[in-house]
Amino acid sequence: MTASPTETSAARLAGTAPALTGAGRLDGAIGMPPRTLLHAGPPYRAPGEAPAVVRNAAAAAAVAEGWASDLDAGRGMVAAGEIALAPAQDHGLVVPLAFVAGPSTAVMTVRCARTGATGRAPVNDGPPAGSTRFGAPDGAAAGRLSWLSAAAAPALDAVLADAPIDLLPIAAAALAAGDELHASVGAGNALLIDRLGSRLGPGEVRTYVEGAQQFFLNVWMAAAACMLAAGAGVSGSALMAGAGANGVRVGLRLAGAPGRWIERRAAAPAGPPLAPALAGMTAAPAVGDSAVIEAAGFGALAARFAPAVREAFVPFCPAAYRADGALAVADHPAFAELGLRLGVDAARLGPERPLPAHFAMLDAAGTAGLIGRGALVLTAEALA
Repeated sequence: MTASPTETSAARLAGTAPALTGAGRLDGAIGMPPRTLLHAGPPYRAPGEAPAVVRNAAAAAAVAEGWASDLDAGRGMVAAGEIALAPAQDHGLVVPLAFVAGPSTAVMTVRCARTGATGRAPVNDGPPAGSTRFGAPDGAAAGRLSWLSAAAAPALDAVLADAPIDLLPIAAAALAAGDELHASVGAGNALLIDRLGSRLGPGEVRTYVEGAQQFFLNVWMAAAACMLAAGAGVSGSALMAGAGANGVRVGLRLAGAPGRWIERRAAAPAGPPLAPALAGMTAAPAVGDSAVIEAAGFGALAARFAPAVREAFVPFCPAAYRADGALAVADHPAFAELGLRLGVDAARLGPERPLPAHFAMLDAAGTAGLIGRGALVLTAEALA
């Protein structure tokens, strides 16, 4: 019996074995358009459409690139269109939350030797205070980005060049330990840091990697993008090939036409605030490319492995967990013992089987940064 296009894509996804292979500057890995910064989700329809959290991150990136003298100048240049904004996923990159990447941004590469599929994501830019991905202005952000490019990326690349790290065993062990690999990555983070730290040796890069919260999350975003890339390019396939949000609209991509964004209005994620004092703040509409994790079958679609996460978010977004694995179609051997299928068949989506995602909640005003963690439904409509 001939396989359907979606089944063909699913089989390709199920054949991937992503490994962390290196790190370096973004412009050393991909061709960058001139004077352009890369953001999460689908394209903006005008420079001024980008929300405050993305404008702040873009300003930090502009300073790091030497294009702007300070954050105010950077914001002005972006608003005026003097610095272009483009979707990261259109250039083979996924970025977390409000993070915006420039040519010098430090990125990590995940590659599957079997299929040649590749995924890339920025090196984690540290704990919440001052981190670019959370979208609050910080005068030290540009210096941090420059240090990651000049010091952290070369050190990471040196220890990975001859000994890539297989990511599927780490992911499977993390799921078994209570992660769902998006909102909860503590076990995966510890496993990855243990392997990296022992190779890096003492010094500021090892100290940084061990202290950076959720270092594994960016790496796993790149791994999810790699897996999705393996299934893409099959004409007629309804398998998800990408997903992200830009703070205005959600964008979804199918394997049958991976260059096309299917857009929906972005809702704000809902969940418990990080602290009582933050409870009255307004969360920005969803922003970030981390939804590729759900598109690959993890995160909110694997919430049963992290019951504490699910229980915390269900009161705020009960519809997010209706699908409960009913969307997944790929049987990957690395997750067979866990009973987890991967990939999302977009033709199965509907009101009773929505596509959920876990997202951090960012302050809509672009001043307080991270205010909570939550969930939302990306879409409840069939896309195929």
